[in-house]
Amino acid sequence: MDNKKSIKKTIIVFVVSASGLLVFLYSFLLDDYFMTGLDVSVQSRMQSEARVYQDAYLEDPDTPLPRSANFRVYVEWEGVPESVRERFVGVELVEGVAEYSEWRDDETNYCILPWSRSDGNMLYFVLEISDDFASSNIDRMFRWRMYFLVISGVAIFVGMVGMSFFLFRRIVLPVEGISRWAGELDKDNLDAPVDFTYRELNELAFLFRDTLRRQMAGIEREQTFLRNASHELRTPVAVLQNSLELLERLGADDDSRFKTSMGRMNNAVTNMRNLITTLLWVSREQSDQLESNHVEIERLVSSIIEENAYLLKGKGNRVQQDLASVSLDAPETPLRIVLNNIIRNAFQYTFSGVIHIRLTESEFSVVNDTHAENGGRAHKGHGVGLMLISQLVDKLGWDLFIEEQEKLFSVRLSLK
Repeated sequence: MDNKKSIKKTIIVFVVSASGLLVFLYSFLLDDYFMTGLDVSVQSRMQSEARVYQDAYLEDPDTPLPRSANFRVYVEWEGVPESVRERFVGVELVEGVAEYSEWRDDETNYCILPWSRSDGNMLYFVLEISDDFASSNIDRMFRWRMYFLVISGVAIFVGMVGMSFFLFRRIVLPVEGISRWAGELDKDNLDAPVDFTYRELNELAFLFRDTLRRQMAGIEREQTFLRNASHELRTPVAVLQNSLELLERLGADDDSRFKTSMGRMNNAVTNMRNLITTLLWVSREQSDQLESNHVEIERLVSSIIEENAYLLKGKGNRVQQDLASVSLDAPETPLRIVLNNIIRNAFQYTFSGVIHIRLTESEFSVVNDTHAENGGRAHKGHGVGLMLISQLVDKLGWDLFIEEQEKLFSVRLSLK
């Protein structure tokens, strides 16, 4: 499972969360400002009524107390109806400051304003707040305001998310573009113009391109060295091979004094020739355009086992062969190089135990023991051969799997 974070998902989650939080906060503030506005409006009306009555009272002390459908004025606290007073028990009333009773949805609610008259009496302006006093137009306007608040919040949220996705396309898509460009970058399009909209992305693209140039230059130097070294080594190896053949014709191979040495020299020359051939195939630039031939894999593997059997002399190894009769169309020379290196590597670096060589319709595998006779590891590595054939297999587009377990080392080549 891929647990790594995605820039795209991170931006989307952040934008949606931030937009939702912002809309919620602004909706809360709008609702608070709306209710505060209603409170201010009510207090302003009551204070206005009190000032108007006070001015009229100064001109005419017989001016009656203000009275309307939901508005009453009472002289002194005892004059306030009991039903109103019990709603303000424990509430400290301050002159000139309107106070609301504890809000109850199923009852009439009150707002009361204490006001001192010029004759010293305290007046209590009481406003009844009930749905019965709200006209259908007022109720409809209030509900519309609430709907408008909800609709505005949703519209703002959608608008912010839309703007965020637009910004996302403007920023993240060029990032995805540079990722695709980097994946498709090779020597053929290395010098193509680069434009990913933003300066920072272009600088990153230039860095990718310069890094790839350096890597390709290093690979070219490596391939040039392999070609030159391989060609230079072919001549002395050919001279050694011809000299050994001449000595064999002169009878040196029949002399018991030289027979062992001649065998070792022949094996060394053969190994060197195989290594040179592998190096040349690895350094070739067009290995994927090789001509395929019909190859009998079982016969090829058997001959390779016989050619490398000398590497097992003096060891306590046992080779177990499980070879099916398999034939396929493939480039014969590189296939022989790959199979030879796999088998030779197992024979050379295995000192005891069983070497299991298996061939099926779909796979060739070699499994061998990784412990030496003294109980230690046979070798820290597994030979230069596997390193070279890994490169060769990659160039040919085949699949090679190398696995090392606690006591076993296996190499598998897919034949599909």
